[in-house]
Amino acid sequence: MKITLEKFYQKHQGYVQVTAGYLEDRRIPFILQSCRIRPQLSTEQNLPKTPRLERWWVDEFCNTLRIGKNKRIKLIFNDLKIDRSRVRCTDIFANLSIRDLYAISKLLYVCIANDEITHNDVYILSFLGKDNYFRTRIYYEGKWDKNISTLYLGINVLKMIAEHINIRYFIELSPKGPVPIYPLENVRQWIIALPAHHKFGSLLKSESEHMYKTIGLDTMETIWNG
Repeated sequence: MKITLEKFYQKHQGYVQVTAGYLEDRRIPFILQSCRIRPQLSTEQNLPKTPRLERWWVDEFCNTLRIGKNKRIKLIFNDLKIDRSRVRCTDIFANLSIRDLYAISKLLYVCIANDEITHNDVYILSFLGKDNYFRTRIYYEGKWDKNISTLYLGINVLKMIAEHINIRYFIELSPKGPVPIYPLENVRQWIIALPAHHKFGSLLKSESEHMYKTIGLDTMETIWNG
């Protein structure tokens, strides 16, 4: 892609709006742009100037979002039909540390759970940057992965986040609601405005001191006491 992703969305915002209109869902523009998703066709050629419905979208990890004729969204991870040589990560903040991501972000999604099979701890952190892009990390099998696709949260979790991007403090999501696309049990999820309120810091410390320290909430300068 010869232009930045920001300029791409400015130039082709019509494609995002046509797709949102077709799906009749005001949350779709936020999801597409915050997850750095663009029409698959744009990886092969210049998009036509006149916006049209595109049913096949791809993120920077070669995962795809397909829109069916019934308006249902299907996610395909590591889609083999994508030419990987034409897709690359353009996020200059992609490999920042978790504490650095905290510093440049305005919203945080936290998931604490257990693996359904091994029962080991699984943690997911998804930071919505001040630039309105997600960066997501997962703690799995005893280690943190540097950077994973935010699509692994699943469309329904992303829709929940989209509904709460303007929260002032934090909210815990219903245990009966959507969960990330992993075999998980004992799932607890929160959406938190950053910097985190001290009450969330205390709550997280009681749930997982590992997460509490990993994010950096053990340093008082990261806690908002308002």
